[in-house]
Amino acid sequence: MNFEGDPISFSASFQKNPAVLHTLNTNANVDWMTSLATSVTTGGFQIAQEYAETSTLNDAVTIATETIGWIAFETGFGMIGENLFIIGHYDDGVSNGVGQTQFIINLFGYENPPDIVVAVIGENGGDGSWARGSGTYSSTNQGVYAEEDQRSDVERGHASEPFAWAAFERNTDIILVSQQPSNSPSVAPSSVPSLSASPTGTPVVRELFSFTSDGVVTLISS
Repeated sequence: MNFEGDPISFSASFQKNPAVLHTLNTNANVDWMTSLATSVTTGGFQIAQEYAETSTLNDAVTIATETIGWIAFETGFGMIGENLFIIGHYDDGVSNGVGQTQFIINLFGYENPPDIVVAVIGENGGDGSWARGSGTYSSTNQGVYAEEDQRSDVERGHASEPFAWAAFERNTDIILVSQQPSNSPSVAPSSVPSLSASPTGTPVVRELFSFTSDGVVTLISS
């Protein structure tokens, strides 16, 4: 798909492509809307609103300005105090629409199911999508679908999409991060793709911004 969003550039580059999580922070649209991030690189990504197929050929969507919140993490795993975190992104190459094969995020080291946030970071399917839990949720696995709307058609089959995720032990607080991205080699189990251990036990949060589609970017924290 030829998706073009508003470009976001990181103030400093990551060592490898980060996990980008995103969501609408406002609700100005009359029509249904979500957020979508694509083209994630070490230097930035693209962000925009996504209305999927909630518009039909005879029902044009009027797009209002929304504030989109996002956060970029270096992928990896480690401890914040006594609390485990696992952060990653991956595309399994399998159709992950509702009713198809769920995308499984493999977790390890948790006694209880962690708090986990998942986002779609691509636009391979032509109907638009967003991340939705599949019902599989435990201390070792989180299942996700690339969810579609059913306004224009009822089917929800969807192409494989890349997902980004961040899992934290319950009641984990990230107070301040000033660490630079790590050059440490990967030491993750083979079932967890693209992860490396954080040597100081703190996830690298590059930036957290509030972005509006009229070009206004507000730094929340960094």
